[in-house]
Amino acid sequence: MDKRLVKGFEKLINSDVIKNIYPMIDHIDLKNFKWNPNGPKPGYLINLDIVVDSPDMTEDNMYDLDFDPHYLVDKYIKDLSKYLSIDIFAIFFTVHNLEGDLIHEWHPF
Repeated sequence: MDKRLVKGFEKLINSDVIKNIYPMIDHIDLKNFKWNPNGPKPGYLINLDIVVDSPDMTEDNMYDLDFDPHYLVDKYIKDLSKYLSIDIFAIFFTVHNLEGDLIHEWHPF
């Protein structure tokens, strides 16, 4: 994928569009983009690192704090990818706090 497109997508997912919905997000890093030609729908495998500015957040209480990383990825990030015509096959992600502590991770297969 063109580096400019990756950079544009990274700016889009770090914009106020996401931060107004999930204000605890500090930033989202795109760690890896890899084309997957296989499967019923070819598309990109994307690896994200979601960093939250919420030192008290844990995997057990993140939903109580109105943070649903699965909905963030499945709804908002996939919807924003359509603006740049990026076809997504699957998204892997981790959630960390600013100190680098792992809160949650997801690998769809």
